[in-house]
Amino acid sequence: TKKCKAFTVKDGLPHCSFYFNSKYKDESGKIYFGSNNGYLVIDPMKSGVNSIIPPVVITKFKIFNEQISATSPHSPLSKDISQTNEIKLNYDQNSITFEFAVLNFNSSQNNQYAYWLEGFDKTWFYSANQRTATYTNLNPGTYIFHVKGSNNDGVWNERGAYVKIIITPPYWKTWWFNLIGILFALTLLYLVYIWRTSLIRTKNTLLEETVRQRTSELEEANERLETFVYKASHDIKGPLKSIIGLTVVGQKDVQDENAKTYFDHILKSTKKLDNLLMDLLQITKVRKTTLQLERINFNEMVAGVLSSFENFPGYEKMKISIEIKENVPFYSDKKLLNSIIQNLIENPIKYLDPKKIPNILDIKISVTKKMTELIFTDNGVGISKESQKYIFDMFFKANENANGTGLGLYIVKTTVEKLQGSILLESEPGKGSTFTIRF
Repeated sequence: TKKCKAFTVKDGLPHCSFYFNSKYKDESGKIYFGSNNGYLVIDPMKSGVNSIIPPVVITKFKIFNEQISATSPHSPLSKDISQTNEIKLNYDQNSITFEFAVLNFNSSQNNQYAYWLEGFDKTWFYSANQRTATYTNLNPGTYIFHVKGSNNDGVWNERGAYVKIIITPPYWKTWWFNLIGILFALTLLYLVYIWRTSLIRTKNTLLEETVRQRTSELEEANERLETFVYKASHDIKGPLKSIIGLTVVGQKDVQDENAKTYFDHILKSTKKLDNLLMDLLQITKVRKTTLQLERINFNEMVAGVLSSFENFPGYEKMKISIEIKENVPFYSDKKLLNSIIQNLIENPIKYLDPKKIPNILDIKISVTKKMTELIFTDNGVGISKESQKYIFDMFFKANENANGTGLGLYIVKTTVEKLQGSILLESEPGKGSTFTIRF
C-alpha cells in the first residue's frame, strides 16, 4: 500500500539498540532485525494497525473564553454541547471557542484533527493534535461548525461532528426597526384611509340610484380622500423637517457614543419617512394636475435633467450616450415628462453594478408622426423575471436592502398613464434593463 508505520516501545518493541543495515527478510515475509539484545522478528501480516474509525465529539463551548453549559446563566444551550445541534446567539456573542476530542485512547497523543466553519472558512483547517478552534468578530448570520478526526494510525472519521450556529443581528439592523418610524407616522393616515374607504363602501351599498350617480359619488369621495392625503402629508412634512433638524443638532451636542448612534438611527428613519412623503405628494400631484401641453425640446430637457445629477452619488461612474431624433413637433406636459426622464436616469445610477466598468446608460428618443418613443438601456444589476411582475407596483422593491421607498417606478408608470402613454420593461439579472415608453 506504500504506507509507512513507525513502531515504538508502546507497540511492544524492547528497549535496545539496532545495528545499522542488520536486517533480513525470509520467504514467508517475516523481517529480522539485529540488536545489542538479540534479534527481533516482525511479521507485517500480523503487525497491529488500529483500523477502528473513532467517534468525534464536541466537548466544550465557550463565549469570549468563558465556558458555557446548559446550567450557565442565560445559557444558549438547553443540553450538553455534545448533544446540541443548533445554538442561537445574540449579535454581541460573536467570539466563540469549540473544544473537541477523538474517542480513541490508544496513543491518543497521535490523534489528528481538522475543522471548518461553514459560512466563514473556505476550506478545512488541519490542526494536527490541537483540540480547540476559536472564531472572533463573527458577523450576524448562519454558520455550521464541522470537526473530524483520526485515530493514532491515521484512520479518519470523515463524518465527524457538527453544530449549527445562528447569530442574530442587532435590532437596529432588522427590517422592522428601519420601518418602524415610517409605520408609526403613517398609522394615522392608514386608519383614516381605511375609515374613509369603509365609509365610501357603506354609502355605495345604501344608494339605489343609477350607475351614473353611484360612480359620481365614488369619484367625489376618492377626490376628497386624495385631497386629505395630500394635505395630511403636506402638514406632516413641517414637523418632520423639525425632527430632522433637532436630530442633527442633538448629534452635535451629545458626547455619549450610544446616544450618537441612536440619533443616527432616528435621522435615517426620519429621512426615509421624508422621502416617502415626498413621493406620496408627487403621486397625488400627478393625479390631480391638469395637463399643460407645450412643445417639447428633448435635447434641452435631457441636458437639463443630466445637469441636476452632477453631484448625485454614483453619477461620475456612468457613461451616458444620447441619441435624439425629432422629425416632427411633440407636445406634452413639460413637468410630468421631465419627472419621467429624471426617474429613469436616477434608477440605473442607484442600482449600478459595481463590478462593471464602465456603467452604461443609453438614451434613445425618437419622435415621428406615428409614435414618440423613449428608450433607456443600462448594464446594471438587472431585475429578475419574478420581480418584473411587480416592479411597477406601489411600495415594491426588487432588492429589500435598497434605500428607496419603492415608489419611483410606480410614479413613472402613473405619470406615463396620465400622459396617455405606455411603459415596457425588459431585463435580465446581471446584464441590465431596458425601459421603453411610447406615446
